[in-house]
Amino acid sequence: MQICSICRLKIKDGVMIGTGEGSGNSFAHKECYDEIENTKDKTLEDMVFINLSCTEELTKEFIKIALEDIQTFDKKQHDYGSDNIGDFGEFGVLVRANDKMQRLKNLLNVEETTDILRGSGENPLNEPIKDSWLDLSVYGIIARMCRNGIWPK
Repeated sequence: MQICSICRLKIKDGVMIGTGEGSGNSFAHKECYDEIENTKDKTLEDMVFINLSCTEELTKEFIKIALEDIQTFDKKQHDYGSDNIGDFGEFGVLVRANDKMQRLKNLLNVEETTDILRGSGENPLNEPIKDSWLDLSVYGIIARMCRNGIWPK
């Protein structure tokens, strides 16, 4: 009996698929093979959308942004490590998030007497406003990881 090279389950009837020149062949369930063939032209965003059974078109943009957040998180983890959060935990994330909120409040020039946001017309001197929103997004997930006991201490 053969093992499907895609799902790793036993197969009775399958299709032979080439694994590259000189490396031999392997077998796969026809359904597994067809599923991979049908996804060759799809983006990662499309694949996540399909695998999570999403239905709303706007969710594709949400997924795209979330994947950018994941990449940023991974790069910053490489630079910072986990101790900068682990030393202070969820409260430390709250402080960092508050710093970003204060920065955004200043840059967006929120009038405290009203609830109307108006732009200041000035460009930030350091990082773009977009980066502060990205950081807040990532901090939200980090805080949930701390809350769930996943973040290393």
